[in-house]
Amino acid sequence: MAIKQSVIFSAFFVLSACATTLDSSKDIPQANKADDRLTARNLSAGECGMFVWTADNARRFIFFSRADQAEASWWNGSNEVTIARVSSEGFASYGQPPEQIFRMTDGGKLMLALSDPEDINSGTRFKSGAITLAGADGWEKVVPVIGLAGCQTAGS
Repeated sequence: MAIKQSVIFSAFFVLSACATTLDSSKDIPQANKADDRLTARNLSAGECGMFVWTADNARRFIFFSRADQAEASWWNGSNEVTIARVSSEGFASYGQPPEQIFRMTDGGKLMLALSDPEDINSGTRFKSGAITLAGADGWEKVVPVIGLAGCQTAGS
């Protein structure tokens, strides 16, 4: 009798777990929505790029540039904008120097400075860095970031 009750209880527990529903507005953290970051980017075989994320728990993808282009994609907090590179410094890892300056559409500038590089397979991981936004009005905002410069290998 005890075994029969145990089996019935177990079946009830399993079936009740299957019947639960998820309220997606509560269960999906805000950081997982695609409307607060850049969309995913792909590199073609032989192409190199720089990927930069916020260095907080959300790890939002906010900056992307291809090594062969003088512009980048930047998430400005509400949408994606294209910004023009005006200068760069430092040893270029996979076609991407760790320090770059871009002109913003509003007349301000974005300064990317990545540090603490670590070589990885087909790329370099930057364990720390900052994006400094200098507005045309003279105010600055600093965003801690991490980054990755890498190339897509032929045949991948």
